[in-house]
Amino acid sequence: MNEQNKTEQKKNELGHIYGSRISKNGNWLNLLIVSNINGQEVRLTCPVRLEHCKDENKPFACLESCNDTAKIYNLPIYTDKKPSEAQAAAEDDGLPF
Repeated sequence: MNEQNKTEQKKNELGHIYGSRISKNGNWLNLLIVSNINGQEVRLTCPVRLEHCKDENKPFACLESCNDTAKIYNLPIYTDKKPSEAQAAAEDDGLPF
């Protein structure tokens, strides 16, 4: 892999949350995200565990029934150090899709 490809892989793209929905099994809040990558609109889904399924030290969402909104808690703020591949693989366990 050449240096240009490595640089392209590390580039972060800006996306916008345009809505959310509850997963079919009711354990996840799926954030619906749209981004423009290389001039094309790309739609992404970002799952966040709901409060009743939360794990220790992981982000989770609480639903606000009075106004059909949700709040996300326990979202870490990272420094420039990225998680290792082993950590990233462990976090992928149990995703709803």
